[in-house]
Amino acid sequence: MTLLNAAFTPVDGSAGKVATPNTARAGALFGLNALYRTNRVVLFGEIAPRAFVAGLVAGTPILRFHLVGRRYGANFHSLHGAPYAAYGTPPNNEWGTFFGLTWRLSKRRRLDIALDRHGRLVPENSALPGRGARLRLNFTHRFNAGVSARLTGDTRSATGRPSRQSLRFALAYKRPTHALTAWVQHARAETSGDAAGLRLTLGKTTGFSLALWASLHKISSYNARIYDFEPDVWGGTRLVTLSGDGTNRGLRIAWANAHFRLSTRYSHHRTSSWSAQLDLRR
Repeated sequence: MTLLNAAFTPVDGSAGKVATPNTARAGALFGLNALYRTNRVVLFGEIAPRAFVAGLVAGTPILRFHLVGRRYGANFHSLHGAPYAAYGTPPNNEWGTFFGLTWRLSKRRRLDIALDRHGRLVPENSALPGRGARLRLNFTHRFNAGVSARLTGDTRSATGRPSRQSLRFALAYKRPTHALTAWVQHARAETSGDAAGLRLTLGKTTGFSLALWASLHKISSYNARIYDFEPDVWGGTRLVTLSGDGTNRGLRIAWANAHFRLSTRYSHHRTSSWSAQLDLRR
């Protein structure tokens, strides 16, 4: 059970009206979850007031299906966890259906297909579209234990916006203490854009580690934007939106042992920025 003591914004979702936010100071949230598993089928779900997520995973090691449905009411709010949602954090006022398929064509080849359809339950005065869909296809080939290539095709559509398609090719070399990835991508949404980049990481989770990245992009408009990920100070990655003409580059240096982790990061994308973080471990 979660008690919300910070301000949040329920909406007036009257039928036939545009949702308008109201301000509230406190609330309560509780949820129940369940899981049922057999050798080839997994059923799972979680339900809370005004929200639920339910899904099915079925198949064999060669062919596997995923089906997940979600519904977050206009006045649903949660401050915990990474939301399974298309419209961001916190998840609310959204419905969606996800279908996925993973097909291991051989020991070295795999095909992944994913389709997500989503929309708003109640219209909002927002820059985000009222309905949308995304189809994504990944083909991965492993040349050996350390070298792999991936080709990704992606198409997105949304109400009131031009459809957007992209094609990305990435070549990766990974070993226990270092990894190198090179990628190129083309995107089109009425206008077009191209980008290419390199990312290098050295080190393990303990001791000294270094991450370097750089990309070059030439994108004619924001509609044809390209997304990339770059290392962040907390140890994971952050999403970067590339548009216009320019470069994106940076580095992250970290030192960690069993009791603490110190990390600092510098990047330049239009403007320069840096950050540092210290984590203490018990």
